[in-house]
Formats: sequence, structure tokens, C-alpha cells
Amino acid sequence: VSHGITDIEVVAPVDPAQTDDVWERIRLQLSFPISDHERVKKRVQWYANQPNYMEIISRRADPFLYYIVTEIERRGLPVELALVPLFESDFNTTAYSDKHASGLWQLTPLIAKHFGVKINSWYDGRLDIVESTNAALDFLTYLHKRFDGNWLHAIAAYNTGEGRVASAIRRNERAGKSTDFFSLRLPRETRDFVPKLLAAADILKNRTIAFPEIANQPVITLVPLQNGVIIDNSK
Repeated sequence: VSHGITDIEVVAPVDPAQTDDVWERIRLQLSFPISDHERVKKRVQWYANQPNYMEIISRRADPFLYYIVTEIERRGLPVELALVPLFESDFNTTAYSDKHASGLWQLTPLIAKHFGVKINSWYDGRLDIVESTNAALDFLTYLHKRFDGNWLHAIAAYNTGEGRVASAIRRNERAGKSTDFFSLRLPRETRDFVPKLLAAADILKNRTIAFPEIANQPVITLVPLQNGVIIDNSK
């Protein structure tokens, strides 16, 4: 009896680096388990109701996403981290919060300086894609280790601070409750932040909505400057 097994075409795995689209490069490497938590499902539905959102995001991310993904791969980190600027800043390099966080990765001055970002009267490295990405990934790597390899705890701590997440974990431990992310009592922004990332990974993985293509090739070039340069953006 033939079950047709010999008729199955074996397709070689696609090398993410050889795809034409950076979003596809990310999609092929997604590793976080898909969550069916209600907060994630609600966010997936939100994306489905905002079909133009990813078009705007892709336009903003176009100059930066290739570099970010390349750095994440180089460090051996989960590619889902490339989605963090999606929710921190909407890929807006000049985003500034009421907590004085700035740039694509929304780094506060204290965290930025701790991880080697230069900030002075003339220069804010948080607005520099190279400096800010290095600092953000250093910070996330530290938080991953701090929270014993739990990426959802690390990402939550990136958003709200490691002290709050650590306190929430201890509170649940004392009460004999689960310490998984969705069981923790955290600020509303953080309770929404992680589901946003998981939902974006879900719709990208399942191609629920279209992510406009971003060319999978370098866009920025690093150029050493001997002296300071004033850039006029008034025109």
C-alpha cells in the first residue's frame, strides 16, 4: 500500500540571510512560543483592524531594521528583540518620553550612560542607531541573565525596570502563585508591552497581515568624523 511518502518533495531550509526581505528574515527565525493568552489575542485583533499600521512602521524601520537584525544575529540573541522598537518608539528615532527616555530604543539617560552611550550638550548617542542598538542589546542581555534566562521577564524589565519585575516575582513566590509573566502584577503599560511583542511575532509568523517588504541589504554606512558636524534639518 502506498501512502504517497515518496511523492513528498523535500525542500531545503531557507537561509534567512539570503531572503530578499528583512521581515521574512525575522519571520524565519522566530523562536518564542505562540501565546494564546487573551491579552495577546486582543492585540492580534487590534493589528488586524489597523491594516495601515505596518505600512507606516515599515517605512520608518526601513533605514534601521537590517542593521538591528544583523547585530541581534551576531550576538546569538532571539530575533524577536528586533521588534522591541516597534512598541518602544514606533521606530521613531526622535521619540522622547515624559520619563526622559529617548531614541529608537527609548533609553533613559541613566541606562544609556551605564552601557557606554555618550550624552552631552552636543551629542546624544541614544539617537545614534549604532550606539543605541549596542546599549539596548547589552541591557537586554544583562536582564536575560538577571532573570535566569526568562526572556519575557527580561523584556518586561526593559520596559518598566528590573526592580519592579523582581518585586512582582518575589510577591508571587511568597503567595505561592505562578511567576510567569502573565501572572505578575505590573504597571498597565508593561502588562500590554510584552503582549504587543508576542502578537506582532504571531502575525508575522502566520502572515496574518502583510508587512511591507524591507530590502535585506545594508542601508547605513559608518563614517568616522574627525570633527563635530552640525546638521541643518530646517529645510
